[in-house]
Amino acid sequence: MERQTGWMPWPLDGVAMSDVLRWERGEIPCPAPWIVRVTWRVADGTATPFGVDLRGAHGQTVTAEGWRSIRVREVIDQSRAVVRTWAEVGRVLATHGSEPDAQAAGEHASTAAAMERPRKRGAQPKYKPEHYRRVAEVYNAARVGTKDPNPVRAVAAAFADTYPGVTDPHDYRPKAWVRTARTLGLLTQQEDK
Repeated sequence: MERQTGWMPWPLDGVAMSDVLRWERGEIPCPAPWIVRVTWRVADGTATPFGVDLRGAHGQTVTAEGWRSIRVREVIDQSRAVVRTWAEVGRVLATHGSEPDAQAAGEHASTAAAMERPRKRGAQPKYKPEHYRRVAEVYNAARVGTKDPNPVRAVAAAFADTYPGVTDPHDYRPKAWVRTARTLGLLTQQEDK
């Protein structure tokens, strides 16, 4: 589902909020050179901004220079504030307003609630921390304990039952596991890379 915020003057630096409200009512021309709008995608209980529209507030052509003047992160943050404000208005209208106004404000309220939920960032890790601790345990035992010249091969052998094909010399996984364990600080300091 997609939701759009209304058009907002931009930039708001030095623009009085009373001028923005008068502009919204059509009493004065736009107090800023641009107007912007954010489109939100609401799915799986979260709201994600995925579109920013830009128009010249006074009919001017949108240029690359105009786009460069737009601070997208600030536009999105301002859009969040607008949606939250409408959510508050929706709570009031739900009890004291007309049905259409309450319904429209209620849509903003559900978008605002979705904005508050933490968004999952990036792919989930393929292996758990215990996996890397086990890799480090095997690697450290081979490197320090038995002085094995190729401890990565020992890691591959230790995980051969769990991960078929891991002992193949061309399989990248054991080396990647050791690299990650090293990054996590799990390998002993006595090793010489």
